[in-house]
Amino acid sequence: MKLWILLLSTLLSAQITLEQINQKPTSRAKNFLIWQFLQQDITPKEADEAFEQIQNVDMNLFLTYARKTDSADIKYVARCMTLKTSEFFKTDNNCLQIAISPAKATYFTKEQRRSFIDRVFVKSTKQYLEMMSSDMSEETLLQYTPTQILRVMIDGGKNFREKNFNRIYSKKFMNYLAKSWKISRLIDLAVTNDDMDKLQESLMLIDDRNLSTSSNFMLAMNFIKHNRKKDAITYLDLSYNNDSKAIEKDKALFWKYLLTNDKKYLKQVSLSMDINVYTLYAKEVLHIEVQNYFTEQQPSLTSNMDERNITDPFVWLDIRNTIKSTPRKALFKLADNYSQKHLLPIKAFMLERAYSYQMHSFIMPYKQATKSMSTDEQAFIYALMRQESHFIPSAISSSYALGLMQLMPFLVDSLKKSMPNKITCYSDMFEPKTNISYATKHLEWLNKQLDSPLLRAYAYNAGLGFVKKYIRSGKFTDKKYEPFLSMDTMSNIESREYGKQVLSNYVMYKKILGENISIVHLFDKLKAEKHSSHSAK
Repeated sequence: MKLWILLLSTLLSAQITLEQINQKPTSRAKNFLIWQFLQQDITPKEADEAFEQIQNVDMNLFLTYARKTDSADIKYVARCMTLKTSEFFKTDNNCLQIAISPAKATYFTKEQRRSFIDRVFVKSTKQYLEMMSSDMSEETLLQYTPTQILRVMIDGGKNFREKNFNRIYSKKFMNYLAKSWKISRLIDLAVTNDDMDKLQESLMLIDDRNLSTSSNFMLAMNFIKHNRKKDAITYLDLSYNNDSKAIEKDKALFWKYLLTNDKKYLKQVSLSMDINVYTLYAKEVLHIEVQNYFTEQQPSLTSNMDERNITDPFVWLDIRNTIKSTPRKALFKLADNYSQKHLLPIKAFMLERAYSYQMHSFIMPYKQATKSMSTDEQAFIYALMRQESHFIPSAISSSYALGLMQLMPFLVDSLKKSMPNKITCYSDMFEPKTNISYATKHLEWLNKQLDSPLLRAYAYNAGLGFVKKYIRSGKFTDKKYEPFLSMDTMSNIESREYGKQVLSNYVMYKKILGENISIVHLFDKLKAEKHSSHSAK
């Protein structure tokens, strides 16, 4: 979500005091308190004292603070950071240096960019302005470092990239770019955008074997798109051999199965201890039951029970720090202290870590709040909840998404208008029943728009507009390797992985709730429907 949307929302906040802030440990939860405090009617001195306690200042917090402080320097920087491009020619050089970026530079002609070069003083800014003012030919680009080139190719944005860099480059040039860590992002951007067809061809010239595992996988996808199966398998092997994450290994093996139709690869996937769309598919085809999960935990006989309120984000912060500092084997004993019903999410969180994620939690700790839902609705909301917050009611994201269902403040403000249980402050979102009711209201709208649980998960994460646009671009058809190719080459990296995990959660919860469901059928349905109904309108 864009942070500026957060700033424009109708603000809800209980009165927070500076004394409260001073007493809290440095953390994301404290940042959230300070953000709310800065919305209140406070003095510039109070704003300054609160701002000094922020951990990892982002633009959202900085701009909010700038509206409260008396500091002329802070207000100057904030004004320059938000300067309209039409004002670039009128401002002083210091402000221009703060305001300019590769993305903003794309709004100007080459001549206008050249006029900025002598006005800025940071060497890296001069370099990207020089590059963007040139013919950007291969010969010209080679005068710069790989990281400098890739900064412009990536940060200049989609339209600029398509117009200036969708070219056939030499093998020498592509391997030159591969020397920079930024090549991973360019590979992802190019492979997931079929309007970059020429650059996709150029990517097949890279022979550097020291790329990241994600780059190797995306290069394999690129070879598949260009019907070079043998090369794709080579890069899938590189991805598999160099990655330690179970899901990444499962994904590489699964694609080898799709390319070869050899069930030995599917058998390997089925042996994985991870639960994901690839392992669920493999086990279903091979008639193997998933067994490495738990849904409930037996009450403990220990008398050393933790009675703290985990709807308080600072309590969760303290517990999480304890978990991090506790050796894995000792977590089994520690988990016994969290056997009360309302602390089941904490116990499940600890046990997964204690089991080194070989056993997986599919608990349903908020049955009272979901009892009126259909089985399918329950399965989907628990699938989302598991992915969003791992059932921790006081979870806060870096962009201040709140609670079990990680609702953004601007969405809370919008939903509040039509909710009977109107909240009085954002902290009310840490109460499970309230958070679930608000999320359910939001899901009512999404459910009317999209049929597939995978597509609904995408929309919950990235927005309905993004999903509809992605479908209209020709994805999820009945072509070869679908729907997996559309899933694994989605342009939004976060949604790409998020959707798959929510789908696997959904399948597990459907089975736990007594409704047997076939993930193979769900995938077949995705490609067979062609989304000609309301889901693609």
